Amino acid sequence: MKRLKRFFRMFFYFEKIEKGSMWSSIFFNIIEAIRPLCLLYLSKIIIEAVTSQSLLSEVLRSTLILLTAFMLLSIISGILEKRFMYHLKCFSKKHTMEKALKILRLNFELTEQNEFQNDLNSIKQFERFIVFSHGDFMRKTGTSVGGFIGAGIALYFFIGLFNSQGFMGLSGAFINSAFLILLIAFNIISFYLAKYIYKKFGDHISGEVKKSARYIKSYMNLIYDYRTGKDIRLYDKALAEKYTGTYLAMQKSTHDFMAKFFSRTIGSAKLLEGSLLLLVFLFVGLKAVYGSIALSEVFFFIGAINVFSAQVSEAMDGLTTLVASDKSRKKLLNFLDIDEKKYSGKLSINKDEPIVFELKNISFKYPDRDKYALKNINLKIDSSQKLAMVGKNGSGKTTLIKLLVRLYEPTEGEILLNGVNIKEYDYDEYIDVFSVVFQDFKLLSLKLGENVSASSSYDEKKVADALSKTGMEAFYKKHGAEAYLYQNFDIGGIEASGGEAQKIAMARAIYHGGKIFILDEPTAALDPISEAEIYSHFDNITSKNTAIYISHRLSSCKFCDKIAVMDEGSLVQYGNHNELVSDINGKYYELWNAQAKYYQEDENTDKSF
Repeated sequence: MKRLKRFFRMFFYFEKIEKGSMWSSIFFNIIEAIRPLCLLYLSKIIIEAVTSQSLLSEVLRSTLILLTAFMLLSIISGILEKRFMYHLKCFSKKHTMEKALKILRLNFELTEQNEFQNDLNSIKQFERFIVFSHGDFMRKTGTSVGGFIGAGIALYFFIGLFNSQGFMGLSGAFINSAFLILLIAFNIISFYLAKYIYKKFGDHISGEVKKSARYIKSYMNLIYDYRTGKDIRLYDKALAEKYTGTYLAMQKSTHDFMAKFFSRTIGSAKLLEGSLLLLVFLFVGLKAVYGSIALSEVFFFIGAINVFSAQVSEAMDGLTTLVASDKSRKKLLNFLDIDEKKYSGKLSINKDEPIVFELKNISFKYPDRDKYALKNINLKIDSSQKLAMVGKNGSGKTTLIKLLVRLYEPTEGEILLNGVNIKEYDYDEYIDVFSVVFQDFKLLSLKLGENVSASSSYDEKKVADALSKTGMEAFYKKHGAEAYLYQNFDIGGIEASGGEAQKIAMARAIYHGGKIFILDEPTAALDPISEAEIYSHFDNITSKNTAIYISHRLSSCKFCDKIAVMDEGSLVQYGNHNELVSDINGKYYELWNAQAKYYQEDENTDKSF
């Protein structure tokens, strides 16, 4: 019952995404099932005309009607097939977009969990195999419906074969019943054989997918991204051979299984098919020999029974495939059913008022981890304050920012905005307060103006101003807002350097113009001079705004009002630069001197030359 429910949910999901997709497949297969019956009935009319010497005009009229019907059905079938292929392509594109939008609507913390990523990649890998593909679901649904309708019509054609006349001392009822039982038995055996084949194949693929889905995704991303070409060429033995070898081994495992398994099972299926054909010839032949049917009807009945068996086989094959692919449908529907709701309050934010944040007893651990990433953080961020957050890698700086912008929710404690828990504010209004540049920011292969504005429509003057404030004025004048970044969509796209990419990302934050700027390692790819210029610009830009800087270069902390020092998930120091650097036992002093020593050594080395 659950399988049937999932089938209908998927059916209506197809129709919702691409209207007419399922019906085009169903009507196409119904017509394909009826077409051969026209020719079969035509052969019956011709044979009867020859044996009974019917009027030529009647034969020609019947022949013309049937051939016209066959031609019209062929034309309609061709049109529906084209429509089916069109709908399939449209559905595939829309379905991919639907999955992408679904991910964007989900809570961010869920999307980073291993279980979610494994399930998502399993869905992608399942959809790569023909048996589990969207096109196969559409086709097999159509062949199942068309097959049963075609079988029903064919059964009507040869129902006259089961008359009451017996032969060889056996009653007609016994002979007919025995034939029907054998006919049904052959089809049932074929059904379960096909079901066994698809189940075994599905189980094998499911196991392979579970082991390799994320690996294959990583591999495909690696080989198709031209920007990884440098690494592959320089480290081909370490990267290309490892990835390619493992990927090919996974593919070989599946192909070996298919070759060995299908060679046995297909042989059994062909044996059943041949046995059924022999049974039909024997039954109809004996009926003709003993006078139960006319000799003119032999070929018609044999043809009708063969069409019946073929249509039943098509229908059964469709059903077994649909049953076998239920596992992939279940995964997809479970994904689509994931709750998208993120708690959003109803309070509005008055952006004209000063904004003060307070983190009270904040602790947090990632869903897949046992260890706390943040432990009992208490921190106040005043309006228009310039705050630097420093600490070693993994100390919890970026995690704290993710909590502040509600990508994650605290495990313990609360974050207040002007004395009110941030959950009480309207979610969209709340996140609109921030202009953030994360350390792992992404630029898209779109136009420069679209990257800066994060929108398909943008103000060119505003784009130019934002880029100018990050030192990219010459870059903008050279390329313009309409120039594409990277070469995914435009062969003449701009290959931005690491430093240029960071400046564009920072221009995006300026263009957005939030009340609070957060820059997470914003200048890691910049030289010290560019870094000083950027910070100088940002200090002017954010003079009336709150700004939070995360940086490993402690020289950038000197212009900040306050510095928060993180270590192993805890806030270990808080104060301004002079206060913290004077504490020789503090973590900040340790970090400051470690960097100062490095630059002093570089300076001495330069002088020695």
